[in-house]
Amino acid sequence: MKKIIVAFLALLMIVSVFAGCGKDPGTSSEEQGVVDLEKYPSGYPFVEGKYTGKTLTIWVSARPEKGRENDIYAEFERATGATVNDPGQSGSNAKFVSAVTAGTGPDISACDQNLFISGVLKGIILPVSDVLDLSEEIYQKKLDRSKVDFFSLNGVPYLFNALGIGNSCFYIVYNKSAFEAAGLEDPYELYLKGEWDFDAFNEACAALTYDSDDDGIIDKVAFTGYVDGQWPGCAENGNTVRWKDGRPYFAMTDSDMLEVYEEYSYIKKMGYFTLGDLPGTDYVLGKSAMLGCIGGWYSEWLCDNLDDEAAIQNIGYVPMPYAPSNTSKVVKSMGYASGYFFPSSLRDENKELAEEWIKYKMFWERADEDYEAQRQKIINNNYGGREDWYNFEQELCKNMFFNNTEMFGNLSNILSELIYGGEDSWSNMVQSVAPAAQAEIDAVFDDTSVTER
Repeated sequence: MKKIIVAFLALLMIVSVFAGCGKDPGTSSEEQGVVDLEKYPSGYPFVEGKYTGKTLTIWVSARPEKGRENDIYAEFERATGATVNDPGQSGSNAKFVSAVTAGTGPDISACDQNLFISGVLKGIILPVSDVLDLSEEIYQKKLDRSKVDFFSLNGVPYLFNALGIGNSCFYIVYNKSAFEAAGLEDPYELYLKGEWDFDAFNEACAALTYDSDDDGIIDKVAFTGYVDGQWPGCAENGNTVRWKDGRPYFAMTDSDMLEVYEEYSYIKKMGYFTLGDLPGTDYVLGKSAMLGCIGGWYSEWLCDNLDDEAAIQNIGYVPMPYAPSNTSKVVKSMGYASGYFFPSSLRDENKELAEEWIKYKMFWERADEDYEAQRQKIINNNYGGREDWYNFEQELCKNMFFNNTEMFGNLSNILSELIYGGEDSWSNMVQSVAPAAQAEIDAVFDDTSVTER
């Protein structure tokens, strides 16, 4: 499920569509220097033939936009004279580590999150500063600092360009008419007043969960959706793994996290929440009044599956509710993060070429050409023409955080068993798995399976 979401979110990053012009770029002369921009569709200021004879090896997993990537490679090769070798690696950690330690690895790679921390600590992944100067204007404009910080250790960044991260986040959509019929105040109005907390959420859940046809069976449920990993954003701190004295620790025993997941356990116990086969279907069919929405993915799906324009206009939106300890009243929305890295197999003679590729890709991928037309197309296709809905998502994205659970071995499986299983109190369940969870975190941080070069 997550891989599908990540692949879909990656597609949302495209804001311009490459179109080849079919012109022969020709050959530059010393007098000409920088090429005529009209000869290349991207408009990037290449120095023609500067890297003739050099090969840049990039390991990126096969993905839906691969054809687009090949077009970018083609222009880069024509202009610079370099060859880009992208074999479409699967991203296997074992394959990556083996190749890098043998000195046969790629110059640039999009490796798995699980390898990030141990790879950095063992010198498999280089600091960005070994190749790029992030103070340059292009990086200041193009890189989202929150994503750079996510892939940093001790203040040193190891990511230079985001992959699989679009302007998307997690929040709640709701049926306005259902709230009105139940005599409930609009959640978004409560949010604007700083009153959208667990108490208000639970009041709504109780009123919106009921037996609509008096047959003794509850057939209307307040809330549905894939929300297990999203609840940390309700807390003041967020994230299931935190740092203390230079080491990561299992944070689910922290007081703010305990209250957040006690709330999650409560709505399940009370029957206010259901997962369903496909939670969006329950919302579309009117079986649930609220849906945990992964923006940009569910938003398009909802607009495609709701009956008519009136149903789309009847959608409201609001962030997740505040936890009692969240005194800042800011709810962070979980995003999905992956990125490019420079492995230690990057040869010194290829560092300038690698830097040129990064600048070119960032220039091309987020060019502002026809931005307004592309923006309106997204609003029309993904949000049913609702510019207010789209703008809400963009604002919410500014408070995005990236769950670091995936960086720590089997921790995600332990958390899944914890969140989905058991009838015991949340506090007791957390305490029961805490030793195993911390062991997984320690194993990654103290990993000796990654050979130092």
